[in-house]
Amino acid sequence: MLYIIAAPIGNTKDISLRSIEAIKSVKYIFAEDTRKTSRLLSELSIDKPSIRTFHEHNENEVSKKILSYLIDDIDVGIMSDAGTPIISDPGFPLIKLCIENKMPFEVLPGASSVITALVYSGLPPSSFNFQGFFPKKSKVKDKAISIINNFEGSTIFFESPKRLKTTINFLHQKLGNNCEIAICREMTKKFQSIKRGSLKKIAQELENDEITCKGEIVIVLSSKRDSVKNFSLSEEEGKKFLKYLSTKEASKLIYDLYGHNKQSVYKFLSDISKENI
Repeated sequence: MLYIIAAPIGNTKDISLRSIEAIKSVKYIFAEDTRKTSRLLSELSIDKPSIRTFHEHNENEVSKKILSYLIDDIDVGIMSDAGTPIISDPGFPLIKLCIENKMPFEVLPGASSVITALVYSGLPPSSFNFQGFFPKKSKVKDKAISIINNFEGSTIFFESPKRLKTTINFLHQKLGNNCEIAICREMTKKFQSIKRGSLKKIAQELENDEITCKGEIVIVLSSKRDSVKNFSLSEEEGKKFLKYLSTKEASKLIYDLYGHNKQSVYKFLSDISKENI
């Protein structure tokens, strides 16, 4: 059996009883950083199993090796440095191999920095999307801005300490004060800190070195843009826009003028168009 074992994101006591049982039962643990996993097992007073490397540079090769162990009925576990494996960590090719070869696997729920940060942020939790690490390339960064602007909920990113100030300045430049943000750092650890506020406030605190740029960092953002149901554009006014512009062009213009959600405006205008066909 393959066990997907969630590790604590900071505090060792957050590991589940099922995860401890699984670690003790398997013959091999495959981990992204064997030193970190060894320290965790030492803190848990577990002196086995054998720990082997499993990272982005060897995951295709190692996944095939793990599959061979499973076929031979050898129990194996995979662990990330922190949190639940597969999410922004190696392991997805292995999951696909198991499914393709009809090999069962168990996912052991546990700590998640994404969910923990969302709750700590104080931002809307009912609808959210996780985008992994904030992108480095300009075109992809612009796409991330579009996602934040057009998603009616909270958007979550990972970020490295070295890039945090640059990323927040970029977000402030593109979004102004139209977003509330939370910087969640070193969650569940001794020096945990949660900073909340407008992009302007957080950017200023970073500039003044009031926010420590060290450790594991999760960013949570929530756009303040109103949805179409809260703005005053009437059906007659919508028709006037559609008289001269396509639905897509009209949606973009209304978004630029009033700051309303583009997807909602597009649907509103599309419905008008259908009624007049």
